[in-house]
Amino acid sequence: MAEVPFTKRGGVETLAGPWNKKAVAEFNSRIINVIPRSPARSQRAKKLPQIFQEDDSMRLHEPGFVEISFYFQPTYDASPGTVIEGWSLYKDAFGAYRTLKEHIAEQYLEDGVQHENRLAVVRQANVLIDRLQSGSIPDDEMESLREETIESMAQAKYLTSKIPGRREVGRQLLMATERDKKGRRNQPAARMRVASQRPQIIGDLLLDEHIAIKNLFRAAELDTEFDLEELALKRFAQTAKIVGNMNVGTGAFNQKVLDKFLEGSHRLLSPKTTILLQPYASYAAKLRYALFAKNNTDGLATLLKYSREDAVEFSETSPIFSNLEMDQKKERILELSHMADAYLNILTELRHAPSMPKEKKPVKPNKSDLFWQELEENVPFDVN
Repeated sequence: MAEVPFTKRGGVETLAGPWNKKAVAEFNSRIINVIPRSPARSQRAKKLPQIFQEDDSMRLHEPGFVEISFYFQPTYDASPGTVIEGWSLYKDAFGAYRTLKEHIAEQYLEDGVQHENRLAVVRQANVLIDRLQSGSIPDDEMESLREETIESMAQAKYLTSKIPGRREVGRQLLMATERDKKGRRNQPAARMRVASQRPQIIGDLLLDEHIAIKNLFRAAELDTEFDLEELALKRFAQTAKIVGNMNVGTGAFNQKVLDKFLEGSHRLLSPKTTILLQPYASYAAKLRYALFAKNNTDGLATLLKYSREDAVEFSETSPIFSNLEMDQKKERILELSHMADAYLNILTELRHAPSMPKEKKPVKPNKSDLFWQELEENVPFDVN
C-alpha cells in the first residue's frame, strides 16, 4: 500500500512505520468470528458445488447462476473480529464479475472513492494533531478547525456510518475541537482523543487493501472461466465447420466421423464440466438440443431451464437431428457452426459492455436491494 499522510508528530508516516506497529498487529492478529446473516441461506449455499477448487466463496447454482459470499462488518457493537456472512445470487456471471471488479474492488484501490474517503479521515486527523501540538489555539481558529472537521467527516461518511467504530472516529475528532466539561481548551487531552482512534483509522485503510485484493482476485477467476467457456464454444464452432464442409459419399463424412463429432460436442457443451455459467450455458443448451433432442419435446424442460427466453420457439423450429439423412445432418452441423459463431459474437458484446448505472427505484426496496445498499460503506472482505 502507498504511504499514508500521517505526520510524525504523534501520527504515523506509513503503515509499516514504528507508530503504527500496534494497530497493524491488532488488525492482522484479529480472530474472526463469522455470523451468518441467514443461517438457512448460508447452509443451502454451502451445499452447492464450488466453481473453483481453491475458492469456496463462489458456488454454482443451477442453471449456471453464480452465488457469492460476502463478509460485512456488523452495524452494531460487537466483539473485535466479528463479521456478518451474506450470500448474493447472480443470474448473469458478467454481472457478478462487474460487481466484484468495478462496484467493489475499484472503489477501494488507490484512486477509488472509498479509499479517498479513508484518506480524508487520515488527513484531518493529521491536521488536528499538528495544530494541537503547536501552541495555544485562538477561538476563531478552533471554530474553523471544527467546521473543517465536520466537513471532512461528513464527506467520508463517518458521522452517519452504520459501523460503530467509524461513527466513534467522527465523534472523537469533533470532540477534539471542543472545550472540555469545565469549558477549557485542553489540547493535550484533545490530542489523546485523536490518537486513540489510530487503530480504527489504520484498520480501515488495511481493510481497503484487503477488499480490493480479494475481489480483484475473484473477478480474475471469473474472467479466466469466461475465457475457457468461450474457448469450448469456439472449438465446437471450428469442429462443426470442418465436419460440415466434408463431402458425403467420399468416405470423408461417415457414421464414424459423425459419432466422434457428437461425442466431442457432448463434452464441449456439457453444463456439468465445461459450459457452467450463464449466459454461456444458455447458448450451449440450444446447441445441445439441436444435436441431441429425440423429438420436439424431449429435452425441452432442460432447454427451458437453461434458456428460458425463447426455448419453446427454438424447439419448435429446430429439426430433429437424429431424423435427418446423412447429407442433411452434415448441412445441419454447418448451420450450427454459424449459429455458434453468432452466439460468440453476442457473448463478446455482453462480456465487454460497459456497466450501466443502476436507476433508483421509486418503490419500497426489497431485501436484496437493502443488502446491496450496505456495500457503499459496509463492504465485503476476505477473512482468510
